[in-house]
Amino acid sequence: QILKQTWRTNEMVPRVQNFAWRHLRRAIPTGTMAGKISYHIIKHCVRCDHEENDIHLFFTCPFAKTAWSGILGLNSLCRTFIEYLLFIQALLTSHHPHASLNNIITILWCIWKFRNKNVLAKNQTLLCKQ
Repeated sequence: QILKQTWRTNEMVPRVQNFAWRHLRRAIPTGTMAGKISYHIIKHCVRCDHEENDIHLFFTCPFAKTAWSGILGLNSLCRTFIEYLLFIQALLTSHHPHASLNNIITILWCIWKFRNKNVLAKNQTLLCKQ
């Protein structure tokens, strides 16, 4: 249902909609998922060195918790949900003034973009050392 709402909205930027489609269908190449395909890919979070799956990356990583806390003022909500679709549904029904589907997906997309920026910076550092 969230996926259908994402495609129906005209407020979302197309690249964010594309990200939402991939994210909601669990097609985001996190460290754990991509690490199964190639042993060259780091399976751990570049920020905190925990195993990087979608739950960790978007909700339980200290960076993600800070992002959710800073934007929507949510501290405890990130700890209570293990399934991210339930987290999104809880946000949508929380009656928070900024908890719209567009904002939630955009926050997830920003977390993803900053993660990729850090991974790329770490990889470039490793290449320079060789």
